[in-house]
Amino acid sequence: MEFSEVYLKRMGANPAQVDRETGELFINPDVWPFLPESFKTWILLHEEGHLKGGEGGNPTANEILADKYAFDHYVGTEKESLRKSVLILHETLPKHSPDQWKRIITMYARALDYDYKRYGNKQALQELESVRKDLKPYDLVPSSPIFPSKKSNLAPMIIAGIMGLVSTLVGAGAKIHSDNVTRNYNQTAAEIGELQSQTAISNQMAGDLLSENNTVAGVSIYGVLIFFALISLAVYLYLKKRR
Repeated sequence: MEFSEVYLKRMGANPAQVDRETGELFINPDVWPFLPESFKTWILLHEEGHLKGGEGGNPTANEILADKYAFDHYVGTEKESLRKSVLILHETLPKHSPDQWKRIITMYARALDYDYKRYGNKQALQELESVRKDLKPYDLVPSSPIFPSKKSNLAPMIIAGIMGLVSTLVGAGAKIHSDNVTRNYNQTAAEIGELQSQTAISNQMAGDLLSENNTVAGVSIYGVLIFFALISLAVYLYLKKRR
């Protein structure tokens, strides 16, 4: 992965983000530890796509082009990579707005197109034609390499149909939960180290983590000292009373 630096950053439900100007990657410690490994791989490729997936290998803000870059580099690398490409988008986008459905359906069509061209799956071609026909009047996928772009209002029935279409490909998705803050930071920092051995994690982040650990250790030692002081006082009073 071609990132200049890797940092931890809380970003709500967003698992990762890249700065296209500096090449810095930001990983969300509240989300990242709970994602399956296949999700992490695809997300990192997507963020790399924002750096290299534009015209001529240049940076791009276009999410569909970044998705395409991730798909091109992910497909065929593991079992069910076509299905997972759709599943990962479906599960990691926090809310399925019209723009996000554009990405999901475009990815679905891309997977169908690949399945037909690579494996000769005629059912995939039939499904692709059906998707093209159903979505043709709607401006669902501008800048898509597959669908034409036309202006139209987004009908609720079409949205429901899209959701049903995608749900046939989607199994049980990854559930994102919050957990102990310190454990999340430590676990995510360790994964970053394995992911990019040549990328130095920021000194500030490491200092913050060390500071948190030292604080916890200091509080623990302080508590032990207080405990023994109370025990000593109790023994002293007891002996004094016996005298």
